[in-house]
Amino acid sequence: MILFASLASAEVLKSDEYNYAITVPEGWTVDFQNSAGFTIYSPDKKKTVALLIRKGVTKLDPASMSQFEQGMSQAGAQTVSSTNLTLDGVPAYETVQFIGKAPFASSLVILMTVADDKYYHLQGMHSGGDVTHDSDIQEAFASFHFLQPPKPSVSSRFGSGLILAVAGVTIVGLLFWVVRKRAAS
Repeated sequence: MILFASLASAEVLKSDEYNYAITVPEGWTVDFQNSAGFTIYSPDKKKTVALLIRKGVTKLDPASMSQFEQGMSQAGAQTVSSTNLTLDGVPAYETVQFIGKAPFASSLVILMTVADDKYYHLQGMHSGGDVTHDSDIQEAFASFHFLQPPKPSVSSRFGSGLILAVAGVTIVGLLFWVVRKRAAS
């Protein structure tokens, strides 16, 4: 079941079926939410937070993350930082990327984890700004959590096909963002 909830004037986007919740920044719009994830965006449409969920993925490993960053680099992105961390007891990986040139440059923060045999790809993007200094995106990321303690997945690694698919989704998202921004101008 996917639903919205209001708590002390903050909108919470959650899915019991996919075991997550996130607080939507004030004034932001929910573009969509379904079994594949969600997308929300700021009033000026310069910032988005999106979640991609893929079933059947069982492990996040350093080789896959390296392939992901190489794919982003080949697409013109520059890695600013990358960090291994833990999200609700599950290993996770976060990377910050910059892509493009002014005035359409974008910055991305991407959090990846695998839990309960699902791959979660949470991405924040800021067109013309720095995601690491944007309070709305940072607060949304900080609020993202699992509703129930997840089981870390431990079986096989996911392969380059998924990495390429995720990099492709990221790149298509960037292009969609730029086109939508230009159309709004």
